[in-house]
Amino acid sequence: MYKIGESVMYPKEGACSVNDIVTKKINHEMQKYYELSVIFNSNLKISIPVLNADRIGIRPVMDGNDVDNFIQSINKTDGVWIFDRKERLKLYQDKFHSGDVFEIVKLIKMLMIQDSSKQLCSTDKEFFK
Repeated sequence: MYKIGESVMYPKEGACSVNDIVTKKINHEMQKYYELSVIFNSNLKISIPVLNADRIGIRPVMDGNDVDNFIQSINKTDGVWIFDRKERLKLYQDKFHSGDVFEIVKLIKMLMIQDSSKQLCSTDKEFFK
């Protein structure tokens, strides 16, 4: 469980600060919620159930060792192109929403390799942004 004041990564929004942990009554059940504020958008507040944090993809901010492993993983991934557009789009959505930075790096590398040899279609370009 994260602590108040701790920084976490939230998929799609980025770095957040845990402002509070509150108990709310939802459907006649008491549940704990993280109250997050997005660091680079102070107006955006997010409330998520503590029990769903892992499923949503909340993770700790990377430390130095994690960053080193992350950089090394870029060289180790092969970036194999998936030719079926629908399959590729599903892969983008699944991996991106997972919040797993190593999986996202694989996708980015795959797109970079494809972009260097052939122009990307609009769906691929949109994800690449």
